[in-house]
Amino acid sequence: MAKKLGVLILTILILGSMLITATNAIELELYKSKVLYGSDKKTLIDNLEIDVFPNEKISIETQVKNLFSRNSDIEFNTIDIVFSIPDLNLEQKRNFELENDQRKSFTLDLNIQSNTFEDKYNAELLITATDSLDTLHTDKINFVIKVEEYKHKISILSTKINNDIYFCQEPITIDVNLKNIGKYKEYNIRSELTINDLVLNKNINELDLHNIEKISFEFDKLNFDSNVVLKIYNEFDELFDQKEIFIEKSLCDINLNENQLKQTLDLQNNDIILTKYKTELLKADLEKINTDNYIESNNNIFVLKLLLFIMIFSLISLVSVIFIYGYF
Repeated sequence: MAKKLGVLILTILILGSMLITATNAIELELYKSKVLYGSDKKTLIDNLEIDVFPNEKISIETQVKNLFSRNSDIEFNTIDIVFSIPDLNLEQKRNFELENDQRKSFTLDLNIQSNTFEDKYNAELLITATDSLDTLHTDKINFVIKVEEYKHKISILSTKINNDIYFCQEPITIDVNLKNIGKYKEYNIRSELTINDLVLNKNINELDLHNIEKISFEFDKLNFDSNVVLKIYNEFDELFDQKEIFIEKSLCDINLNENQLKQTLDLQNNDIILTKYKTELLKADLEKINTDNYIESNNNIFVLKLLLFIMIFSLISLVSVIFIYGYF
């Protein structure tokens, strides 16, 4: 009796295992997956651990393969691919379709936030889909992201220009937010803004850990498009961070004030209106010329027809006279 019960239990376990396998079929596969971070690139496999810093981007390059044969009557509905770091509330998700026996390449990116604490975080690359028989298919790779705080790091959080459109005589102000994302308090921080041949410097005596410092750069005017380069240095003149900012000049002349500029713009608008008016006049003239030509052409045709009629009538009359004269 006990032996039969054992066989029954074993049978149930085998059937259950088969059912689970059937329910989670693997006809969908992650293929040739790579993870890129910093200057490193590694093959992405289960339990891989990578070291990153705050403000760093993690990219995954992968291919998804549909393992169903081309002759199969079963096909996938919409497929989901997700790259996530749940404990950091970071996720990138895409939906797509993939025909049988085909593959598709993807790149998914997540940015580690600047305020992320030093720790290990579980990450996952997951694909899921149901087929036309409503069977679930999945494949995934679980790995670990180890976030290490910089010992010394000042980061440029944001930059803002005071005016998107400005007049040439107005000053331009660029506001910059800096944050200490390292482990220690920083001293004698130097920020350098280079615009064309002009170099502006601002110094910060000290910046506590995780604190934000706002600085502003102001210069008089720009007469042409400019690439602005902002660099942040530590007290040993080592580069912490840098950023490029593009500033587009306004539509104005160096010698024009605001009122003159508005007058210039009005004149430009009037020129546009005048040009449009001239175009309409030219169009009307062309139409009139075409009409006149058409009328003149019709008149010429009428005259030719009249002359031809007179010639034919005269010829018939002459023939009739000759015939009558000969008859009598």
